[in-house]
Amino acid sequence: MKDLVSVIIPTYNRGTTLKRSIKSILTQSYSNFEILIIDDGSTDNTEKLVSEFNDNRISYFRTVDNLGACAARNLGISKAKGNFIAFQDSDDEWFPEKLKVQLEFLLEKKCDFVYSLMERIIGNKKEIYPPLVPTDDLNLFSQLLYENSASTQTFLGKREVFEYIKFDEKLPRFQDWEIILRISLKYNIKFIDRVLVKSYIQTDSISQNPNKAVLALNRIFNIYRDDILKNQKINLRFNIKIAEYMLANGDNPLEYYKNCLRLKFSFKLYIFYVLCILNLNKFLFKLKQIYFSLR
Repeated sequence: MKDLVSVIIPTYNRGTTLKRSIKSILTQSYSNFEILIIDDGSTDNTEKLVSEFNDNRISYFRTVDNLGACAARNLGISKAKGNFIAFQDSDDEWFPEKLKVQLEFLLEKKCDFVYSLMERIIGNKKEIYPPLVPTDDLNLFSQLLYENSASTQTFLGKREVFEYIKFDEKLPRFQDWEIILRISLKYNIKFIDRVLVKSYIQTDSISQNPNKAVLALNRIFNIYRDDILKNQKINLRFNIKIAEYMLANGDNPLEYYKNCLRLKFSFKLYIFYVLCILNLNKFLFKLKQIYFSLR
């Protein structure tokens, strides 16, 4: 294989972890790649750190203002030279065979886009993500709509995919989920049931912000309203997810638990609903942290 792969890394004030991220790409078993560092207006030592790498495959670009990771990724796409595009986060690591495995799989299956499992590290806790993986059938869009099983640092796709479908720069969270939903409607995508990335969840990560999660879930719900409303299982899933994040944000998700009960009665959901009627949502959040799974 001689295809050039463009690897895009958006970064903002991640000088403490970016070096690890870059090294995990430079040590890939597949070596025909370029790395595009998109410095999204960092105020730390990011530029100096990148300059210390003596590798002509690395290009550095800096925005004047902090535009957000999606805008940085879109900028990287516009500057990419490769036939294929992959993405890395500035605080994560790729396994050495990541690019080789994905590119070989994509070419063998004659598909347009692939993604994979990853290991997530949250403090002292490790987990495999996503917990629910899609099966390889024609109903992939519905499976993706039911469960967010995508993460950007596991993506690899043909250049045309990302030239045609850009990241939503207005979405506050779940940008990886939203873009793969659009990609799945137009392109042939496949899931690789293998861990190829190690992801470190930082305390200041956007993935730790429940308010942005609620805003993003409602936006995605509105985009795919018709598809969600006609599928009871997916509709229930969305209402539960929004309720969970509202609880984490200190809000009362009474209406969402009411919707859940209309869709499917369960004693557990009924207890949650009653506690919200009594405005005991903060107590419910603590209770769920101890006794109930978030799923």
